[in-house]
Amino acid sequence: MHVPGKIAVVGGGPAGAFVAAQLARSGREVLLFDEKLAWEKPCGGGLTDKAIARWPFLREAAAERNWISHCELIAPSGRGVSFRLDCQIAIFSRKVLNGLLLERACQAGAQFCPGSHQTVQIKFLKELYGYIWVFPRADHFSVGICGRMQGMNTAGLRRVLDDSLPEFGLSLEGARFYAHIIPSLTVKALGRPISGNGWAMIGDAAGFVDAITGEGIYYSLRSAELLANAIEQDAPEKYSAFVQEDFLPELEHASRIAGRFYGGKWMGRPVVERMLQLTVRSKSFRELMRDLFAGTQEYSDLRERVQRSLPRIGAETLVSMFWQPSRTLFPLRSRE
Repeated sequence: MHVPGKIAVVGGGPAGAFVAAQLARSGREVLLFDEKLAWEKPCGGGLTDKAIARWPFLREAAAERNWISHCELIAPSGRGVSFRLDCQIAIFSRKVLNGLLLERACQAGAQFCPGSHQTVQIKFLKELYGYIWVFPRADHFSVGICGRMQGMNTAGLRRVLDDSLPEFGLSLEGARFYAHIIPSLTVKALGRPISGNGWAMIGDAAGFVDAITGEGIYYSLRSAELLANAIEQDAPEKYSAFVQEDFLPELEHASRIAGRFYGGKWMGRPVVERMLQLTVRSKSFRELMRDLFAGTQEYSDLRERVQRSLPRIGAETLVSMFWQPSRTLFPLRSRE
């Protein structure tokens, strides 16, 4: 495949800004097109330890962020669990994060072409494949809701969010509302071409989003890095294979099990309810949850790990129920 001397990157989000920076740094002439460039958007802005470890500049840059060390999960029933994270999550304002990435691209030599125009809380919802998030940023809260657009439009999602905010002691007075479609794809859609002669898609444009959590920033940055690597090798046709080898199977696994996660049952109870119960009762299960939030536990190995650990999880749960029968979900929380 021919590699043009001048490369156009359409979209200045995390993926676009990242690939523009890497290609410009390698000596390519890069034009970065975006209507808004650095702007706020409806996204929690969380970066897992996996992302921070892969790209240390995200930790080292002089950018405003909040480091999170605890997580609180709330089931549709209103019961929940709070637990400490082994690896911190960094919460950025999306405007700050995009500004950081765009500045890197500019410093590397990319040319901009603008258009003319400490505890995170997650609540799962009944009959909705999604959740409400409350992420504390450096000087404000990012509060939002995500769910499938099947039988529920944007206005309906906002009503659910409005009705739920009093539970968190928050109100929308003076807040600005944003809406954005998350490209969470089916397994079949993830198999469509992401590149061709003279073009390639990365990040949201390619649908690289975790169908369970809605996380897309890591996959935006990683797909941008993989495309830049392929172009730097003068072999952009390798990009699709790089993605397939690196993270696409993980997104396919997430897409396959998302329906069961939000709508299925596990050991006689809704999956989310059972998951939270075991997080309270079992140290081994809490370790699994911490690894999921750190981004180090892959979905492809999740079922095998649960099955392998099930005897220990069961024993820990029984011991906990015998010695601490009053230990339960909120208002008594696990703080280990």
